[in-house]
Amino acid sequence: MNHTPKPLIIIAEDDKDLATLIATQLEVAGMQSQICHEASHVERYLKNNFANLILLDVHLPDDTGFNLMHELRQSGNETPVIFLTGENAEIKKVKALEMGGPCRYRARRTGGGFGAGDQPRDHDPAGRRAELCPL
Repeated sequence: MNHTPKPLIIIAEDDKDLATLIATQLEVAGMQSQICHEASHVERYLKNNFANLILLDVHLPDDTGFNLMHELRQSGNETPVIFLTGENAEIKKVKALEMGGPCRYRARRTGGGFGAGDQPRDHDPAGRRAELCPL
């Protein structure tokens, strides 16, 4: 019997269906997840718990993902972050990359899948090589 601890991923996403879908896929991949629909929930959870990664929506009902990440970093929490966003504005994508480090990203459309124009990018808009992260 394997007793290796499973990585814990916080899913900070206000879209309940999307959060559940991501959590299901993480479980299939052998990971645990904690769904938080608000920034304040993430902060409360991390005060007493460890997480290996935060999947962080840029827009949460009570704050932005950018502000939450800034607050976490100010408090000394260095949990890695991958931003989730439906934003198409390059400036917000660049800000997410600069705050969370180089990472592959994909814009999410509300109410639909990904079209041909929504392919993952291996380079950020500033021209740096991006690390490939699971989507």
